[in-house]
Amino acid sequence: MLRFIAETWLVTTLFMLVIGTSFFVSGKWEMSLVLAVLTLVVIPPVWWRIAARRPTPMRGAFAGAISGGAIILIPTLLLFGWGHQSGKWEGMEIFVLVVLLAFDMPIAMMIGVIIGIVTIYWMRLIRMPEAGQPEVKLPDGTSGTPKTSIISECYPQA
Repeated sequence: MLRFIAETWLVTTLFMLVIGTSFFVSGKWEMSLVLAVLTLVVIPPVWWRIAARRPTPMRGAFAGAISGGAIILIPTLLLFGWGHQSGKWEGMEIFVLVVLLAFDMPIAMMIGVIIGIVTIYWMRLIRMPEAGQPEVKLPDGTSGTPKTSIISECYPQA
C-alpha cells in the first residue's frame, strides 16, 4: 500500500492542481469538489495499473489521457442518466451534453497526456535507474555507484 501511494501521489497532485486552478478561475466550486473527489478515486488505480510499474513516456501519456477523459466522461454520463431518468432532457440539454463530450473531453485528454509525460520525467529525476550507473567518487574518498532511489531504498523489492 505504501508503494502504491509513493508511486501515485505526484500525478494525483498534478491533476488536483489543474482542477483547482481551472475552477478557481471560473468560480464553480461545486463542480470542483465533484471533480476533486473523482480525481482521488480514478487517477491512482489507473496510473498504478498502466504507468507506475513500468514508467515510460508513452505509458504516462496513455494513462494521463485515460484519466483526463474519465474525469470528464463519468460526471457527464451520470448527469445524462439522471436527466434522462427524471424526464428533464430536452433538445438543448442534449446539445449541451454533446458539446461537453465533443470539446471538453479531448481538451481534458490532452491536458492528461501532458501531465502524464511530465510526471514520468519527474519520476525519472527522483528515481535514477540501476543499470548502467557510472562509478563516482564519493565524499569519503571511496568510489561506488549512486543510490538508485529514495523509493527503492524505503521499499526494497524481493
